[in-house]
Amino acid sequence: MHASRVHESAIIDAPQSNVWNKIKALDFSFDKSVLSTDLETKGASSNTVGAIRKITYNDKDKTSQKIRILELSDAHSYVTYDVIESQPPVKYTSVVHTIRVRRVTQGNQSFVEFISDFSSDAGADVIADSKYKKHDFFLALAANTESHAAQYLRKVDLSKLLSEKDVDEAWANFDGDKNGFLDASEVEKVVGAVFSRLAEEKSALSSALGNLFSEAQETKDTKETKETKETKQEKKEDSKDSKDSKDSKKKDPKKQTKRVIDAVKNGARELTQRLDKNKDGKIDRTEFKAGFAKWFGTKVQQTIQEALIF
Repeated sequence: MHASRVHESAIIDAPQSNVWNKIKALDFSFDKSVLSTDLETKGASSNTVGAIRKITYNDKDKTSQKIRILELSDAHSYVTYDVIESQPPVKYTSVVHTIRVRRVTQGNQSFVEFISDFSSDAGADVIADSKYKKHDFFLALAANTESHAAQYLRKVDLSKLLSEKDVDEAWANFDGDKNGFLDASEVEKVVGAVFSRLAEEKSALSSALGNLFSEAQETKDTKETKETKETKQEKKEDSKDSKDSKDSKKKDPKKQTKRVIDAVKNGARELTQRLDKNKDGKIDRTEFKAGFAKWFGTKVQQTIQEALIF
């Protein structure tokens, strides 16, 4: 039984098929920390279970490891592999890695999990190193699958309004075809990327604040009588039943997808109307610089305020 597990995950703002295609080859060609990957099993394809690869890393030691595919599923978008040899030697007996890609149903995004199960002799330094390397892996994966708009927004501090320098950098990433204008499709991509980034922030804020709220509630509960708590629990369950009934209606995947698409289209329409001062149906650099930061700041503030509502 494995004693230590490192489980990290990330949302990648790109379709599941695109992300999975990058991962399933298991050559890590998108990762700058990998210098080269060579398939050593003769006659095997890149996805053959049991096939062995030699991966050479771009570090000072030119570390090389041989990995072996234990399981791969196109249907379920995951691959499992172990490390069978390492030069220089690693500080543990064994490790099994699994990378899985799931489709996020409320948008054209991917949820990626990277799990490593180490043997019991893996130290705390190994576990910490594995965790941070996974973060770098996700960033490299995003850089090779996400749009320029989404990649740019990963670097923006959402707690602050965009500076003039930020707006210039935003324009450079949003004007995909470099024609000096944002047309309707580009505006939709921008709004979609912004909404995606804000949704992640709102989820993180809500989770953090929800934990604080739960801790405070538990402290308060210890001062209440059992009878009072039972009465409250009954009301809570009644309320939950009512909420579950409503939620079951809300969680229709097709309706959710339509709501997301409609939200992005409405957001794109709103942004265009706000920035397109000469009403020519497209946004030039001057118009963008004049109003984007204010629009973006408004959305950020709305997200923070909504996250504060329990």
